[in-house]
Amino acid sequence: MIASLPQLLDQTTGRYPDHEAIRFKGESLSYAELQQQANRLAGLLIEQGVQRGDRVGLYMKKSLSAVVALYGIMKAGAAYVPIDPFMPVARLKQIVADGDIRCLITENSQEKQVYEAAEESDFSVVLGLEPQPGSPFHCLPWPAVAQVEAGRPAVQVTAGDLAYILYTSGSTGIPKGVAHSHASALHFALWAAAEYGLQADDRLSNHAPFHFDLSTFDLYSAAAVGATCVLVPEFLTKFPTTLAKWIAEEGISVWYSVPYALIQLMEKGQLGTQELPALRWILFAGEAFPVKHLRQLMALLPAARFSNLYGPTETNVCTYYHVVPIAANETQGIPIGRPCPNMEMLVVDEEDRPVKAGEVGELLVSGPTVTRGYWNRPALNARAFLRWPRPGGRRTSFTAPAIWCGCCRVAITNILAGRIARSRRAATGLNWMRSKRRCSPRRGWRRRPFTRWPMKMAARSLPGPW
Repeated sequence: MIASLPQLLDQTTGRYPDHEAIRFKGESLSYAELQQQANRLAGLLIEQGVQRGDRVGLYMKKSLSAVVALYGIMKAGAAYVPIDPFMPVARLKQIVADGDIRCLITENSQEKQVYEAAEESDFSVVLGLEPQPGSPFHCLPWPAVAQVEAGRPAVQVTAGDLAYILYTSGSTGIPKGVAHSHASALHFALWAAAEYGLQADDRLSNHAPFHFDLSTFDLYSAAAVGATCVLVPEFLTKFPTTLAKWIAEEGISVWYSVPYALIQLMEKGQLGTQELPALRWILFAGEAFPVKHLRQLMALLPAARFSNLYGPTETNVCTYYHVVPIAANETQGIPIGRPCPNMEMLVVDEEDRPVKAGEVGELLVSGPTVTRGYWNRPALNARAFLRWPRPGGRRTSFTAPAIWCGCCRVAITNILAGRIARSRRAATGLNWMRSKRRCSPRRGWRRRPFTRWPMKMAARSLPGPW
């Protein structure tokens, strides 16, 4: 039984060793090459003192080596912390300090920022920089990885181990690290691969940066079936016309991005002039897709299917909706869809009672894809996680915004900071409505939904229990 993302890579390598795993700027790594290099990196990290449960920073631009680093860190038993290479150094320092990151993997282009951050950080080793006299940390150039034996590391990574920490933008203050286990990441990757019928000959685009949660679908759902993940170079995201040509030339069959990127491709990238016979799924998430633009895009690409995925970083994805043809006079936003399998959802009012059809309330979500919590934030987690009465006398632990510890009887569920309404329309699931902010005392404790997320939604009744 597969229990971790490194095991997923090893299993797929056994089945498709020569398939392209990762492709970037005309170069690629097969699954066998990716596994071998990740094993070498894991061995080097272990030699440098990295232990199971450590956090290792990834401060690199997109590249084949960056993907090797993700897997190598996890194979060493550590969790990777992707850091935006374009963020201010002050924010880099905050993340390094909060995550207690002692080992950093980077590249020469980031050398200046790394040394500046080191003034207030406790780096013990930095991989990817040439050794410098008087350096405050131990430097190892990237070629050092090739000197390590490629055997599988002895570390046993389990489902409950931490896989990665994704830091929020920090718009409300200091960035918060959302910690995901291998179990939550793997559950989402396997579900998505099955739901969208991914196969070994698929080619998935990776448009999102690695510090954005959309990237986990591209990387790990592709790995689940032996498909190819094709990394979109950062510079192409700024040139829609060139990006549209890239989609055609790379034979992308599954595209996943925020709606804004798709709108840019349609309006400025001349997407309609490209021959895209391989493109069969267009997935989008992260923000609402204006109906008029989605309708135009669907008309432009009639052979492709469209799907709206919803869920904050804390949940991976908790709902999905396969878009049906949109009428010319339709102005209402499309639904965020139905709960993913093994997810539970409930809409409650201000007094925590299930709402009736047509009433407004808060959406409660539980499931196996949600975060373990916020890294290094015990006080925040104490406010976010709470005990909740459930039908049948059982009690559930709820937090904010959508969690379930799938390996035990107690669910850990988040309260999404949005206002929800049910209607009598069935089969469409959940729909955006409007945001809500509140902080209210409840039975001796306080609950504080995270109010700065753009969660504007409404729930439509679903047939059967949630």
